[in-house]
Amino acid sequence: MEDTLLCAIGLSWHWDFEGLNTTPRRYRQMLARLFSTQDFIEFDTTEPNIMMEPTNVLLVRIGKRVAPRQVEKFRRVIQRSPALCM
Repeated sequence: MEDTLLCAIGLSWHWDFEGLNTTPRRYRQMLARLFSTQDFIEFDTTEPNIMMEPTNVLLVRIGKRVAPRQVEKFRRVIQRSPALCM
């Protein structure tokens, strides 16, 4: 796990926020907090599906042994490409 970048894509149209009697924004915050316990952080992206709704989110965990050049390459890709985590 420490050699990889792990991506979690949160798309609000898949969430049962009504069943939990909450809002999409609060559900997103709950997911971000949950994933942060495993060292995931939010990343901005130009990926069209994530950009469709302001409550959608890209969470990424960067392993401790991932090379800085790979992290930088990943950051560039998610800012320009519709294909994530490839």
